[in-house]
Amino acid sequence: MGLFSFFKKEENYEEILSSLEHDIRQAEKQRSLAIERMDWWAYNWLFYTGICWLAYLIGYILYIWPERHDSQSSGFLMHSTMVGVSPLLVYYGNMTIKTMCKRVINRHEARISRLREDLKERLDELKKKTAFDTTKNLIDRYSGGERNLAAEQQMEKGPKARLKQEAKNRR
Repeated sequence: MGLFSFFKKEENYEEILSSLEHDIRQAEKQRSLAIERMDWWAYNWLFYTGICWLAYLIGYILYIWPERHDSQSSGFLMHSTMVGVSPLLVYYGNMTIKTMCKRVINRHEARISRLREDLKERLDELKKKTAFDTTKNLIDRYSGGERNLAAEQQMEKGPKARLKQEAKNRR
């Protein structure tokens, strides 16, 4: 006991582990929401830009294409370029949206894995502090020795004999 040992508060592992578990659940929920948002944005981008391109294409076919040889066809090359380039814009815009959202999803996944590692470290620390593994081995070894012998005998007999014994025990 040191002079200032009363300032050191013993860690409450139940609170720490429950808060880590809560953080993991929250991060998983945020990850699933990010996936839903990515799907929503990608779908809406494709749907609405596709409709706009289709409307532009129909207008191009109905109004620009027939007048390509007249004196009013000053913007024919520009409109033709837009009809050809717009699908690329739609495709690469969708890829950009998915890439940006996947970066967010990857950050959530990294956070989840970091929290799970921290939870595992805390559990191992608790096991070491309380000598959980040795206590469990001692309890398994010395409690219910008769039960352990019966279980070992059942394992030696095979699965059919084990099933018959379990059926007898249920009655």
